[in-house]
Amino acid sequence: MKSVITAAFNSGLGDMYTNLYQIYYLQEELKKIGYEVKTIIDLRCSPYKFYGEDRNIFKRIFKLDLLDGLEIVVDNFKAINDDLSRDLIKVYNYEHIHTVFVDEKSNEFDNIKHVKYSWYYRDDLPKINLFSDEVTRYCELKSKEVGDNYIGLHYRPFSSDNENNIESDLENYKLEINNILEENHDNIVFISTNKFLVKEYLKNSNYNNYYINEFVFPNVHDSIRELKINDDELFEILKETLCDMYLLSKCEKIYRIANWFSAFLSFSCLYNQTNVSNTLRYYPKYPIKPL
Repeated sequence: MKSVITAAFNSGLGDMYTNLYQIYYLQEELKKIGYEVKTIIDLRCSPYKFYGEDRNIFKRIFKLDLLDGLEIVVDNFKAINDDLSRDLIKVYNYEHIHTVFVDEKSNEFDNIKHVKYSWYYRDDLPKINLFSDEVTRYCELKSKEVGDNYIGLHYRPFSSDNENNIESDLENYKLEINNILEENHDNIVFISTNKFLVKEYLKNSNYNNYYINEFVFPNVHDSIRELKINDDELFEILKETLCDMYLLSKCEKIYRIANWFSAFLSFSCLYNQTNVSNTLRYYPKYPIKPL
């Protein structure tokens, strides 16, 4: 039996990783019930690169070689799906993200438990690292700078995607940041943020129990593709972003400001490197409201 998975990867790295995990997991489930699998990924308008046809940068950061019969496309994705809908049987569609086509539907297909919204707070999913070996080695070296038993804080108010809101968002959440640092004064708090203003605030504060990635990120990831930077420069941005995701995966406790629930945290859940259940790692249990 033959199957084709088509997937759109035109989103931020957190969503891209979640999508990659979902379709890799689905591929393995399809193979268990006797399907050959081909995967077609649409990368035509990634937030990071949308010019030209070369998308090999994504093979450098993710283990895309684990996807069987992989084909990366940068145009005609709708036409590809339309052709597959005509020639094969569409058996599954997860919103706008990925679709499964088969030449014949196995009786066992409906027993597949797809990874959807519920990836967070779960401990039963396979623990898989789909970062490339090059990225993983770098992340491990970086983690030695932080030390052991550190706590995580993911700072990413969605409103700060608009650069005009970065300063006001920081004002809204300063007290929350301070409280987290004070409550955990005996621990290092790894603060994951791409916002330069937040890093400057921390450096000028009276707190010293924090660790930040000193890499200077673009404030808004949607602007990266407009820069049309070369792949070596882009790799550094993507590598450092994935490194933040990796460092969070080593945290027994992760605070969130103020997104609910950010796909940036998917790696920390799906590759939980602690002995603490995912049901207990994320704080607060509900979204933090701006002050």
